[in-house]
Amino acid sequence: MALHPELELDISVNDQHADLVKYNIDIAIRAAHLEDLNLKAKKLIEHSLCYFASPDYLAENGTPQNQSQLSTHKCITYSLMHPSNVWTFEASKVQVNEVIKSDSPDMIVKMARLGAGIAAMPKWMVAEYFENCELVEILPQKHAFSLPMYAVYKNSNHIPDKISAFIKFLSDYFTKNK
Repeated sequence: MALHPELELDISVNDQHADLVKYNIDIAIRAAHLEDLNLKAKKLIEHSLCYFASPDYLAENGTPQNQSQLSTHKCITYSLMHPSNVWTFEASKVQVNEVIKSDSPDMIVKMARLGAGIAAMPKWMVAEYFENCELVEILPQKHAFSLPMYAVYKNSNHIPDKISAFIKFLSDYFTKNK
């Protein structure tokens, strides 16, 4: 808004996959391998998943030393992943003990910070909590499962300046904050 004060924003924050054309949405942020050929996209970041818990949870329940031990730990999962109780590691998938699930990444992180269990999220979403020791990364991987994140917009011959400007802003932000 500071760069373009004439802009008006109408922001919806949810993780549902909205139809840009049907709902007249200018830009959506999607973390996925894109399949819709009717949209244009600008890749913003490739984000790697990490696994974490609070120091209190780990002190009370122990720190898993391998992926298979997740079946005996309380896990907080993302309900929009299907199936939500299967986590991907380097070259394997592991069924976890799902005790809480949510469609809100913020809620998942908050529950982990409160000691409710082990969670998985993109590392950039929780890095500040690792730095201030509110969360501890567990089972770090050399080649973590990653997913690209894109700004997607309608495919047309003319891209309005406001959309181009916002995509540039997002791209610059994620380039600077990798």
